[in-house]
Amino acid sequence: MLLTVKYEATTGIVEATVTGAVSSEDLREIATQLFACGRENSASLFVGDYRRATIEFSPFDVFEVPQFQLEQGLDSASRFAVVSPNHDRGRQLAEFYQVVSSNRGWTAATFDSRHEAIDWLLE
Repeated sequence: MLLTVKYEATTGIVEATVTGAVSSEDLREIATQLFACGRENSASLFVGDYRRATIEFSPFDVFEVPQFQLEQGLDSASRFAVVSPNHDRGRQLAEFYQVVSSNRGWTAATFDSRHEAIDWLLE
């Protein structure tokens, strides 16, 4: 897996771009780095771009992410956009994350393009 995490000061968005095979351990590392960058910059807008990722983690791993967000000190004002992988399983898991997050009081959405995700975060 190749991971790039960056903070864009002009928009206040923290973005993780992921390429390659992503395991359950990788998913936790992505979240750890993404949320740490958010805390360092007092950011509450996050986007994970998985378009070029191959998903090797399970729905159970996705189910745990909203709890991990809470453990990392994020609050319900945070917003999370996921740019879905370009395959069915990845899209299904991204949509599952959106549902699980919503059920736990978080604001999350899935998108097919990075541009749509950024626009949604800036609404």
